[in-house]
Amino acid sequence: MGFSGTLVFCRSERPLAQAPVFGGLPQEVRDETAGHGEWRPRAGGWRTAQVGGDWWDEAMLRDLVRWSGAPACLGFVFDSDVVYVVGLSPSGREWSVTLNPKAAAALQVDPPAGTADALGWFASPQGREAVARRLATFEAEVPEAARDVLAWAAEAGFGAGVEVAAVERMLRSEPEVFAEELFADLVDVLGFPAVQAA
Repeated sequence: MGFSGTLVFCRSERPLAQAPVFGGLPQEVRDETAGHGEWRPRAGGWRTAQVGGDWWDEAMLRDLVRWSGAPACLGFVFDSDVVYVVGLSPSGREWSVTLNPKAAAALQVDPPAGTADALGWFASPQGREAVARRLATFEAEVPEAARDVLAWAAEAGFGAGVEVAAVERMLRSEPEVFAEELFADLVDVLGFPAVQAA
């Protein structure tokens, strides 16, 4: 069983569990985040927190951006297979993208009603074609998403010299193991500071 929850990325000089927007979460969630939910910080105060459960929404992202005064994004993780990422900047620039699109395509296709053997249907020509059509939809969104994400990073002062093609390749990539890795890869490819040594 993989992780399901939210990855929270923003700039903060203190641990993210201490940010006011976390105050509305249950105490046990805040304690878990403070205890072992925060990834190693990046230079300049850029931080990522891993929050289990379904607590975050896009209204909280707006609160986070307002509080930090900097671009921020949320990665909604499904069982460590797929991450749906939404970003927002102080200027109001918004974007969204799905990481690990091949897995997402398979998850978003349902066998026809009454199908007795769902796995067999996915392996059939009809199933493979349905997944391929959904994947093509994700693929068509990549070029615009890459430009939007780069513009968002630029508002944070990063991304200069990063080629759109490099971001596109990252958005089409698959994780070695967990989809959360792709969230970190996205932040890296956009030119944000590297994770600080332990």
